[in-house]
Amino acid sequence: MDLIFDKKMEDLIKALKTLETALAKKNLEPDEYRDILVIRFLYTSETFGKVIQNYLREIERVEVKFIVDGYRKARGTGLLSPEETEIALEMIGDRNFCAHAYQEVVIDKISKKVPQYAKFMRTVLNRLTEKK
Repeated sequence: MDLIFDKKMEDLIKALKTLETALAKKNLEPDEYRDILVIRFLYTSETFGKVIQNYLREIERVEVKFIVDGYRKARGTGLLSPEETEIALEMIGDRNFCAHAYQEVVIDKISKKVPQYAKFMRTVLNRLTEKK
C-alpha cells in the first residue's frame, strides 16, 4: 500500500538536501546567499510540515487539518519533544512571514535561523526514517 507519507518523505529528503547544499555555499554575495536560503527554506519547511501531517494521519491515526496543529499533536505522540515543538512553531511562523511579506531586515534575521531549522528538520527526518 503506497502511503502519501512515503511520497512526502521522498520529497523532504530531496528538499532538505537542496537546503543543506545551499547552506554550504558561502562564496555567494550576501544578498544572493540570503535569498537562496530563504527560498529553499520556504519549500523545505512546507514539505516538512506535510510529512508531519501525513505521518500523524497514516501512521499514528491522528487527524490533522493544519500544519501548526500537526506540530502540537506530534508532541503529544512523542515524535517531537517540547523543545522541538517550540522550534517547529517558530519555524512555521517564520515560514509564513517569509511567504506573505517582504521586509528585508526581518528576512535577514530569519535567514540566520535557517541553519538551526535545517538541523532540526534533519534530526526529525532521521527519526522518522528509523520508525519506518
